[in-house]
Amino acid sequence: MDVRIRAALAALSLVLLSSCGGGSSSDNSDFEGIWRGTYTPDGSSRVPLVAVARHGSTAFFYDSNGLTFVIPNFAGPGDVAQGGQLFPAFGFIFDNGSHSLPIDLKASVSASQITGTLTVNAAVLRFALTGDRPFSGDPSIVPGRWTGSVRGPDTAGTDLTFGRAPITVTVAPDGTFSGTELSGCNISGTITPSLSGDNLFDVSLTQSSFRGFEHCGGAMAGLGYESDTDDADFFEHAPGIYYYIVVSNNNVALDLELHAK
Repeated sequence: MDVRIRAALAALSLVLLSSCGGGSSSDNSDFEGIWRGTYTPDGSSRVPLVAVARHGSTAFFYDSNGLTFVIPNFAGPGDVAQGGQLFPAFGFIFDNGSHSLPIDLKASVSASQITGTLTVNAAVLRFALTGDRPFSGDPSIVPGRWTGSVRGPDTAGTDLTFGRAPITVTVAPDGTFSGTELSGCNISGTITPSLSGDNLFDVSLTQSSFRGFEHCGGAMAGLGYESDTDDADFFEHAPGIYYYIVVSNNNVALDLELHAK
């Protein structure tokens, strides 16, 4: 197992198992967008953390190993105290056999920062995030062939089936897309620019099996954003336009990085 996964979950007394089989502002828009920083899962080490948030919508906090904290109906700005779910990287489960764990979020949300704690199984993860503007142009849909990967642990050299599963989709000018994810799932859905004009996209995604596998997640919804950079280094920081997507339902969360060709 990737040592980064062990470190990230040490304070939670959890281990990801092998892959499973078959002062606040009164303007709600001030805090909406992309946030970047770190969290401390064991009280000392810092793990990169990204949040995608919009008032009244589901907020997603995710790390580089595919762990995703999902907070429904995010109620910022101001002081926030809400429940949610923690999902492991796609294709993994927690050591108690579950596919998700309940979490509690306590945070202070303003136009300049989001700070607070995420509590899982009595373990307290402290985080601090500041606003990020990852794209220098006007956000839009670039039609064509997008390639990328599910965000997850690097399982190269191990006997694990999942991890960074490659994805290829074809995207139409209206944002509809379809393609394959090579762990055995078809991918289809829509990505639509936010009406607010911010660098946020509404995403609906369905993951269905084409090899008889049972792990495909079904219908999911979430958010995305456009970026100038290859944050996950899936493409050796090649220049271009990238789209980051995070979606979930009650059973699974999926984080994607896609490079528009």
